[in-house]
Amino acid sequence: MTRGREPIPIAKLLRDLLVRRGIGGSVPLQSVTDAFRQVAGERLAKRVRVVALKGGEVTLEADSAALAYELKSFAGKKLLADMKRQRGAEFVTSLKFRAGAVSDGSG
Repeated sequence: MTRGREPIPIAKLLRDLLVRRGIGGSVPLQSVTDAFRQVAGERLAKRVRVVALKGGEVTLEADSAALAYELKSFAGKKLLADMKRQRGAEFVTSLKFRAGAVSDGSG
């Protein structure tokens, strides 16, 4: 006798659980982006954007090499500590900075 339910693959169950816990899917990237904007402030957030999340490492792209160097050398540890205190970004373990093209969304 069947109950009318198909078995659910364990991979799907785990993926769904991770997404609900804020660890899988695109939810963590958005959470980290929100956390960064919160701690960075409006002025810095216009010049730096979150571009990747791999494991606990967040890659941030600054609008200039000088700013990327300044963040890495002088502000990175504080940014990381402040981000880890934000809901949805507690799992962040490191920040990686690079220079690139940053758009403020108005162009």
